[in-house]
Amino acid sequence: MAEFEQRDLAESDPSQYSASSEHKSFAISAGVLFVIGVAIGLRWLAWGYFERIGWIAQTRVVEAHMNGDWPISEYRPCQTDGTASILLCLEPGEAQSGLSANGQVLRSVSVRFYGNITGKPEAILKWQCKRETESISCRAIR
Repeated sequence: MAEFEQRDLAESDPSQYSASSEHKSFAISAGVLFVIGVAIGLRWLAWGYFERIGWIAQTRVVEAHMNGDWPISEYRPCQTDGTASILLCLEPGEAQSGLSANGQVLRSVSVRFYGNITGKPEAILKWQCKRETESISCRAIR
């Protein structure tokens, strides 16, 4: 059998654990944390950008005002205020100004918005909306 050399830990060479190797380990750790932080920040910025341009949907339960029967898979022009709290959908060929809801059926429904919701109540946003089975899907008209 081969003989194993026993070393006392007290006799180990302290120069192998020099201050420069500690600084190198610290620099690598700090660099990794910096890269992770930059990646998280870029992801956060990209998410907001893609949400504003309509690639990521914003789902809300809103009051929807609809005239007549709106069959599933049919598209209608709709509009909201800037906060998207009320959705006003018109029948094809119907014209209406503002966000008044005269003679329309009020329903609370889940709506997926693909586009920028400004958050300004005075703004009027225009959408092209499709009636789904249990919800409505709207894309911004630019």
